[in-house]
Amino acid sequence: SVLAGSYFHVLDSYELPTLDLRFRLRPHIPTTDKVALIEIGDDTIARIGRFPFDRSYHAALVKALSEAGAKAIVFDLFFSEPQKSDAEFEEAVKKAGNVYFPLVFELEGKNASGLQCARVQAAENLKEFATSAKGLGHINVVPDIDGKYRRVPAYIRYKDSAYPYLPLKLACDYLGISQDKVKIVPGRYIDLGAGIRVPLDEHSLMLVNFSGGWGKSYKHYSYVDILQSYLADKIGEKPNVNLADLKDKVCIVGLTALGTVDLHPTPFDSLYPAVGMHAETFNSIVQNKFVMRLSRAANLAILIALCVLVAVSVLLTKPLRGAFILFSVIALYVLGCMLIFNAYGVWVDMLYPLLVVAVLHITVTLYKYVREWKTRLIMENELGIAKKIQESFLPKQMPSVPGIEVSVAMLTARHIGGDLYDFVAFDDGRLGVMIGDVSGKGVPAALFMAMAVGSFRSLAVPAAITSDVLANLNTKLVKE
Repeated sequence: SVLAGSYFHVLDSYELPTLDLRFRLRPHIPTTDKVALIEIGDDTIARIGRFPFDRSYHAALVKALSEAGAKAIVFDLFFSEPQKSDAEFEEAVKKAGNVYFPLVFELEGKNASGLQCARVQAAENLKEFATSAKGLGHINVVPDIDGKYRRVPAYIRYKDSAYPYLPLKLACDYLGISQDKVKIVPGRYIDLGAGIRVPLDEHSLMLVNFSGGWGKSYKHYSYVDILQSYLADKIGEKPNVNLADLKDKVCIVGLTALGTVDLHPTPFDSLYPAVGMHAETFNSIVQNKFVMRLSRAANLAILIALCVLVAVSVLLTKPLRGAFILFSVIALYVLGCMLIFNAYGVWVDMLYPLLVVAVLHITVTLYKYVREWKTRLIMENELGIAKKIQESFLPKQMPSVPGIEVSVAMLTARHIGGDLYDFVAFDDGRLGVMIGDVSGKGVPAALFMAMAVGSFRSLAVPAAITSDVLANLNTKLVKE
């Protein structure tokens, strides 16, 4: 069940924050300078008015960006309801020839092909805009179990067609890669050719390789500032924005104003505009830098290796050393996960393995203590028996001598020891007393004491001379 927990990602809601931590702690990754984000922010809405705007504004924006030499113009906006300015907007889109529009689908999970499938198209642009665009692509994002947005479907199958994620379509066009040449291996990767392979998770989703928080990685421009600078240039006034800076840029236009539906929680921000995810995905592809999760089998193998290492260290070492090894393993594993993520963009499961090895350490330590406790109980029981046997070698009754009261006590440092004594009664009423102490303690001393007492009793007959008894005893002990 422990291994199944790793394989089926049962603690993903707690593992995902460790991925966010890796994003935030790693050094800043390089990003392309070819992306410009055109924000419809609070300032734009305050100066133009309520959104959605009249499409004449969008037409003017397309003209401004096109005349500035923008490489591509990408709208993260939908134009599904007709307006009186549609013809002007359509004409600007046709003339620019590099405008992209989005699609949105209602997803229903994977199909037999392994791709995400849609039951219906939730939002689509007017037909005249779609046909005038250079490219179309979906902008669906998929929340993780904790509600944050980290993944996007690479392709969505709808009816008989597979629609790419809009930044994926944009990046292919930017790099000169035809969609006909793209090889999709659902649940594994997308091979774009030219040495670019986009990793996919088992649901055919791409992990967004976030480079930083909102506003930290790409050049940002205000929608209204672009329009005012374009008009100022036309009438010979000084513009606020040098539109020449947008030459050869991929311009992504979208909502960033507070209260709009395009703000989502991500690893860096609680409210992160969707245009930022588009920019990050485009950047990953053109830079050929991705993040991917290690396979279930590989994570499972790592977990087993950690468990074996910790279990053996606890069983073969003392408790303090075992605890030191555990903390060392945890520290090195966390460091290794961070370094692998920083260097290769590989997300190795961190929380579940650490939790398992910590519980394993406690369990094995308790088992070890219980085993030692049982062994000690057995030993103490055996020592108790040994103590009784040792006492049986000593006189059970004290001698009776007129005028003398005899009493003895033997208090050993351990259960058993090397103290010994005996009495010899002589026929003439005399009493012989032998007292000895074996050097040492414990079982060895007790065994030698038993041998000494037995040998003494065989030699100490009443008629014997004391010096002879001791000499003979010494000879016997040395010999044996």
